Amino acid sequence: MSVKAYLDNDIVSGFRKGDLKPEDLAAMTRLKELADEGRISLVVSAIHDDEAAPLPEQYRKEQQEILAIFARVEFADDHRFYGMNLIDLGPRGYIANPLVEDDPIAQQLRKIGLERRDAHHVMLAIRRECDVFVTCDVRTILKYRPTVEAAFPIRLRRPSELLRDYNPKENRNARDR
Repeated sequence: MSVKAYLDNDIVSGFRKGDLKPEDLAAMTRLKELADEGRISLVVSAIHDDEAAPLPEQYRKEQQEILAIFARVEFADDHRFYGMNLIDLGPRGYIANPLVEDDPIAQQLRKIGLERRDAHHVMLAIRRECDVFVTCDVRTILKYRPTVEAAFPIRLRRPSELLRDYNPKENRNARDR
């Protein structure tokens, strides 16, 4: 089974901060081994770099080092800018209206309830044909799992859930020991 999994930023920052739950940290370690063996694909995108930008230099460098170990999917904006509609008011100035169209997937994800940045991550995973979106963010992403999975061809999973789903026999054997 070849799985392509997009890692949410909380996974990457969780490695840096050391605040992943033990079962998810262990699962990510095993998933990384499976990726190194070519059995699965773990990917990130340029939006991760944007999220690392405001970090203090030391943490930003650590975050970038972690990001560098994963493959990248091509970035896509969550909107398209078509230009400006300008209205000349003469001596009183101008009125400028941007002509912007939201990406339909990102727009639908936001309507479901995902925050803009989270919707952008999930949109990228969907557009880049990832099978799974891996996150530990229960509060703002995983709580929408049933609705997102019903609307789009992607599964939302914690690392431990992905590992369990990916290789249930390996996990069953480990429990039986």
